[in-house]
Amino acid sequence: MPLRTDARRNLRHVLSAARDVFGEQGYDAPIEEVARRARVGVGTVYRRFPTKEALVQYIAEEETQRLTDRALEALAREDEPWRALEGFVRYSAASGTSRLLPELLAAAAEGVESPPPAAVAGAVPGAGPAEAGAGRLPRQRGGLPL
Repeated sequence: MPLRTDARRNLRHVLSAARDVFGEQGYDAPIEEVARRARVGVGTVYRRFPTKEALVQYIAEEETQRLTDRALEALAREDEPWRALEGFVRYSAASGTSRLLPELLAAAAEGVESPPPAAVAGAVPGAGPAEAGAGRLPRQRGGLPL
């Protein structure tokens, strides 16, 4: 069932706030701070993500998918793989992922059990990792694509 407009907006705010909070304070940051920055109640966060681990897992999968998509785009655009890699690294550094992703991946790789992102996000366009090509990508511990 698709999410209501306000629920989609709240989810986008929670995800944005969580990226900022975890990027600044690390994985140990409290969910209350995520809720405060998203300007929602703590219950709103827990309604979509029953645990902090589920939220971290979702963000890690989303960021990994975004970077994977970007790497594939770079390879498709460039004739020379080295130039594609250089462009991808520049994009990744400029996007701020470098400060957020390592800790999220480490936390997610510890075997956190959570529902798949699509089940958590409902029908929020662009809120979950793309499924296209997921079966063709290598998997790492924790179920995240490389």
